[in-house]
Order: sequence, then structure tokens, then C-alpha cells
Amino acid sequence: VKVTVEVVEPPKETPVTKPVSESVDPQAKENLQVGLGETLEPTKVLDGKTLPTGTRLSWKTPVDTTKAGHQTGELEVTYPDGSKDVVKVTVEVVEPPKETPVTKPVSESVDPQVKEKMQVGLGEMLDPAKVLADKGSLPTGTQVSWKTPVDTTKAGYQAGELEVTYPDGSKDLVKVLVKVGTDADMYTPVGKLGVMVSLNAKVAPQQFLDTDRFPKDTQFTFEKDFDTTNSGEQKNMLKVVYPDGSYDEVVVSVKVYSEADLFTPKMRAALKVTKGTSLALDDLFDEGLPTDAQVKWLVLVDKNKVGAQTGKLEVSYRDGSKDMLNVVVDVVEADQAQRLTDVFHVNGPKEGSTVNNWKKVTGKQHTAGAKKHKEVLPQTGEHEHESPTLLGMMLLMLLGTFKFGYKKKH
Repeated sequence: VKVTVEVVEPPKETPVTKPVSESVDPQAKENLQVGLGETLEPTKVLDGKTLPTGTRLSWKTPVDTTKAGHQTGELEVTYPDGSKDVVKVTVEVVEPPKETPVTKPVSESVDPQVKEKMQVGLGEMLDPAKVLADKGSLPTGTQVSWKTPVDTTKAGYQAGELEVTYPDGSKDLVKVLVKVGTDADMYTPVGKLGVMVSLNAKVAPQQFLDTDRFPKDTQFTFEKDFDTTNSGEQKNMLKVVYPDGSYDEVVVSVKVYSEADLFTPKMRAALKVTKGTSLALDDLFDEGLPTDAQVKWLVLVDKNKVGAQTGKLEVSYRDGSKDMLNVVVDVVEADQAQRLTDVFHVNGPKEGSTVNNWKKVTGKQHTAGAKKHKEVLPQTGEHEHESPTLLGMMLLMLLGTFKFGYKKKH
């Protein structure tokens, strides 16, 4: 019997492959920490060993990061072959470190100011607690003290420094300007000496004090008006009232002068006049008189008496002042030729006429070379007989001439 036998190869065995999960052993990092409330990424959990490409990580049981302390979770590791590992994860959930707040010193947040127009009496103590305008707005426990006290022993504006110490130990230095005393304490008015004014002139406080050196709005008044209608020295009280109401009183003196006080007419020395002749006013003075001065006789010189004769003149100046002058004249006898000359003397202006044409020389006047005005005194009885005498003299002269000519013929 034929038997057919099929010889076949034995079947090939399929190799058995182990899952990847059996060949790797993923581990979580030690001492894992995460901030409170933060999210923990799965990729940051494992210790860094190399896993097959394509391995995926995900939370199976997420770590609760809302609670501080050690919290656990489960991380699922899925390999490319589908096998998986579950890794337990322990994480310390920590609170973030508390930041210490940076606090600015109080001195940087406040700005203490001094009261306006601070004033203290001369010699008084100034309390530092009364210097600041906004002390109530400063932190409780703030202390104030003088670093440089204000010197209240001197009148005027004095400076100091106030130290402000806050509860946190920070400090401010505040400059302080204080008026010590009153305006009257600060100023000492002294009236000028030797003040002079002319007759009828006005007198002002500025003539005694430099008023610009005093505070603005200072008032200057006299106790009474000066009477400048008469020459001489006068005293008065000048009151200086300052803006703060304080005041000073100063005794002032003024000398009222007239032209008569300033000018002394100089009479010519050794005045002589021929008996019975006129006496010109211009011939009486050695120097000229001020402009517009007027001269008149109060008592005429008796020129009909030989010897020293006295008269009186009045000199009136522009301001109304006057000088009274005694005039002493030596009246002498004259020969007939002098008498004849006197008869033809030109008369000048009448009494009381203005003496014009004067020029100033070092504050005084002198004649300007103008035609002199002669003052003729009243005629006496002696002059009334001069005309017949003159005719007689002329006849004698004619006869003498005739006789002289007659002799020449012989």
C-alpha cells in the first residue's frame, strides 16, 4: 500500500515581547515642592530618567495645591506600547515667603510748616510747641524741640532751627524766622542836627529823618506846625508811628533864618560929606546888597552941621526881614569952588526906592557898574541963598576977565 506522507515544517514560534512598563521604573523627584495655589506640571514630577519616545504623562490623581503641607497624588505614565505605570507622588505645598513691607520714614510723608508772621516779645521765651502751624496733623507722639534756639535778647528778625522727632525715630529740621520785639524796638530814629529853613518855608519830617530807612507805611507827624514866619530856633516833637502800631517820639530843632540873618551890610569907613551937599545911598555901602533889597532913611543925617552926624537906615529884603543901620558921617566945611560943584550935582531916586542892578558874589551882591542913584537930602535954608551968591561970583569973574582984557589993550 502506498502511503503518501506529507512532510511539513514545524510552525514558527511567535516571539513573546514584554510590555515597556516591565522594563522601566519611573520615579518621582525627591523633595518636590510647589507653591500654595500653584499648578504642578506632570512633566516636572519625574526624576529625569530617559523614557521611551512617545511616553505620555498625566495626572491620575492630581496633587491638591490649595492646602499647605505634604500632599500626595498619582501620576500615570503611558508608554508607546500602551502599557502604563502609576507613580505615587509626594509634594510639599508651601506658602510663599511673606514679604516684609518697606515702610517709608514718617519724615518723608509729612512736611511741617512754621506759623506765618511769628512774633515774640523782646526777652521772652519762645515755646517750640507753639511754632508749627500744623502740629495737630503730625503723628501722635511727635516731639518738637529747639536745635538752635531763637535769640530773643536782640530786637529784629532772628532765625532758629526746630527739630521734629517722629514716633519711628525719623526727624525733620525746620527753619524758623521770628520777629523779636516791636518795630519801635527795632528802629531808633535820631533827628538830624543843624536843620535850617528860610523864612516862611515849609518844614517836612524828611528834613530830620531818612524816612526811606523805615518800614513801608510808617507815618511821620509833628506834634504841632512849625511857625516859620519869624526867624530863630524852634523845637518840636516828631512822632514816628510804625506799621505794627508801636511808635517813637523824637525832639527835633530847626533854625529859621531870614535874609537879614544871612547878610550883614558893610558900611564904608570914614564917611565924609561937604556941609549942605547931597548924600548918595550907593556911596554908603562897601559891598552891594542882595537883589531887590530896598533902602530908605529912617533918620536923615543933618548935613548942615559940621562934625560927626548920625542917621539911621532901614534895609528891607525880599523875604520881609529888615536891618537897621546907624550911619555916622563927618560933615566938613567946603570952599566956594566945592559949593559951586555941589550946586550942579545930579539928584538920585527918592527915599524907599529899590536898589537895582546887583550881582551875586559868593552869596552876596555887588553893584554892576550901572549908573548910581543918588539920594538927595532935603534942602536947608542955607541952600536957598546959593543962587544970589552964584550970580555974584559970576559977575566978579566977568569983571575980572574984562579988566584983564583992558590991560592987554594998554
